[in-house]
Amino acid sequence: SPNYAELNKSNIQENRHKGYSGFSEITLETSNTRTYDNDVTLEQWNEIIYRDVNTQKEIGSQFSFKLGKANHFDAEIYQLYLKQPFDLKTLTLGRFDQIDARGYYTLDGFSLKPKDNQDWWFYAGKPKRIDAHEGVDGGWLLGAEKTYSRQRSKNKKQLFRLGIQQQWDDGTAASYLNLSVSQLTSKPKKSGLSRLDLSGGLRLDETLLENFIAKAEFDLKEQGYLYLSYDHYRPPEKSISFHDRFYQSYALMQQSVLRADWHKKLNEQMTINTQVRQVWHKVGNNGQGLTMGLRYKPVKQDWQAELRSDWVRLKEDQSVMFYSHFKQPLNSTLNLEVEGMLQQKETSLTGKDNAQGMAIKLKRFLGKGLSLESYAEYINHSDRDNEYQLGIRLRRDFHTLPTLNDWIKQWEN
Repeated sequence: SPNYAELNKSNIQENRHKGYSGFSEITLETSNTRTYDNDVTLEQWNEIIYRDVNTQKEIGSQFSFKLGKANHFDAEIYQLYLKQPFDLKTLTLGRFDQIDARGYYTLDGFSLKPKDNQDWWFYAGKPKRIDAHEGVDGGWLLGAEKTYSRQRSKNKKQLFRLGIQQQWDDGTAASYLNLSVSQLTSKPKKSGLSRLDLSGGLRLDETLLENFIAKAEFDLKEQGYLYLSYDHYRPPEKSISFHDRFYQSYALMQQSVLRADWHKKLNEQMTINTQVRQVWHKVGNNGQGLTMGLRYKPVKQDWQAELRSDWVRLKEDQSVMFYSHFKQPLNSTLNLEVEGMLQQKETSLTGKDNAQGMAIKLKRFLGKGLSLESYAEYINHSDRDNEYQLGIRLRRDFHTLPTLNDWIKQWEN
């Protein structure tokens, strides 16, 4: 007769790493920040991922439904893919998020990634930009990418990344070459250089530099950390968060930014930072900026606070901004987050504008994987309509992959 205990044990061992994870989130919001008219929307986001840890097979989906004024209804599938591993490579097929040398975007197509990270990776499909992230958008795309690493010495490691892309859009073809080099030093010498990153993208058919980024990190020991960077890029077209709406550059054309950041930890509770920057715009005025910040988190306390002042000048135009951020758990199930802003701006086009804003978020955990969040934002302007946003969000996170204790209990039964 069959040994049912052994069969049950074998069955549990085969299935203990299979299960679903994801979330379901529904939001009711009224706002005028994304449209000129007051808008009331009901939106639901869902993500469901089936994963088999043993075989690495994965099926994922992410989709949303949105109902607005006048019964305006939108439905969008953001991800729907199958990930199937083979001996040497993993095939991803469908609609999925992708990160490569040209940014972060969604790809309708396929990706063939090697299990050895230093082998060639191939992909093809139709790309689409994700909100405010840098990435590819439109047409059809064919690409390949390869990474390589080497240990130069006991404390130095170098990483290389090469990407080649061909894109067809509206009857035109464009070729891109992307290259990045990084050097990491675990124990820097007197020079203090602990990391160096260089990356750039070249449009081959026009011999045009699409983007270039150079970053250097210096460990100054007791004097903190110094970060130097130079970015040549196109800024995001949208700034979504409360913080970014005042600290992002709104230039839509390419720009270059030279930046120096200094961070120093004064003690276990307090960190200060200073940033200076020079900005060159392809269209419009060039400018300068100065930022000073303070982050405070007391020892043996759960709350933390951040203060920041920012001065920006573009020729005759200038603005001064003050930003504060406070975060604290009120108890074991309730978290509070508050942001505040003061801004004084003067431009030759719109004149003076004094703005004051506040955002508050309250999040309560109702049970395992279940949370309720309410948020409100209001910005008062002196030269334009005021902005507001008010909403409530219910979210359920789930994870059905059994733990080791679950498996032991099942086996014992």
